[in-house]
Amino acid sequence: MIEILIPTFNRKNFLKKCIQSITCQKNYENFFKILVIDNCSNDGTDLFLKNLKINNLKFIINDKNLGVEANIINCLKKCSEEFVMIMSDDDLLCKNSINVLKKTFHDFKDISTISSPSFIFKDKTKEILNIFYEKRFSSESKIFYEKNYALKNLLLRATFMSGLIIKKTNIDLSNIYKHNNSYYPQLYVWGNAICKGNNIFLKKPFIFAREENKKNWDYDKNYFNSGVMNIINDICIHNNIKNKIRKKIIFQRIKVSYNFLLNEKRKSFKNFIKVFFNHLQIKEYRQSVLFHIYFFLILLFGEKFYLIGKFIKNKIK
Repeated sequence: MIEILIPTFNRKNFLKKCIQSITCQKNYENFFKILVIDNCSNDGTDLFLKNLKINNLKFIINDKNLGVEANIINCLKKCSEEFVMIMSDDDLLCKNSINVLKKTFHDFKDISTISSPSFIFKDKTKEILNIFYEKRFSSESKIFYEKNYALKNLLLRATFMSGLIIKKTNIDLSNIYKHNNSYYPQLYVWGNAICKGNNIFLKKPFIFAREENKKNWDYDKNYFNSGVMNIINDICIHNNIKNKIRKKIIFQRIKVSYNFLLNEKRKSFKNFIKVFFNHLQIKEYRQSVLFHIYFFLILLFGEKFYLIGKFIKNKIK
């Protein structure tokens, strides 16, 4: 049995579709339980939940808004089944995901985590824009036994929350509050769980994720990357991960920094410079040659930097 944990706030219509994507799975009640924790919404989410008549669904309505991170942690504290899956309230399970996951549990043993790539789709057109984490491995599902190799390949999958399946006994919340304001509590939990058993990465996505829609939060001055770096370092130290693996994980994170640099350049030159200098306060970014190369290329070429990179990527394919 997998318990699907859905922290939610003021997204009733998205939440409804999220729940429907679970309950439309054939015989879902024999495999899924659903726990929704509403973070004191004011859009009628509470009434929607109270009027639901769905098997295996439990909900909790917080007396006050705990904040994004604390509500995610609250879900992890309240879970009760052997395995849990974290879901964002605006994302969806793919059709027949239940069959894929049942087969996974049949084929693999001593599982600590399960994940997959994710389809990123445009909400209004339902067009698939890209696949998150699609090129990590070969076309086959893969099992990772050794923690160094597993962490290097799977840790940053958790920067996207939906579809993280974790064995409950491997969820460690003991030191999670030292990473308050990181915005990624699931990254800390995920990393520690990876180091405690076998980790399955499925070749085919079982999650649909909406492209950026209206958020009830915003990125901080360095896109939460200081928090991400602190979590990466903490997990690696706590689990005796090799230093070269830690450096590779950090490099993976820095490799995507062109996204936020280019995004701020589109807004204004002032924003672009401000975000760059905010990242220089983070040791790992300050010492990264790649980060400085991105800065100068985007400074010189702006949007053309993205178009050139996209052209090269398509040619390589």
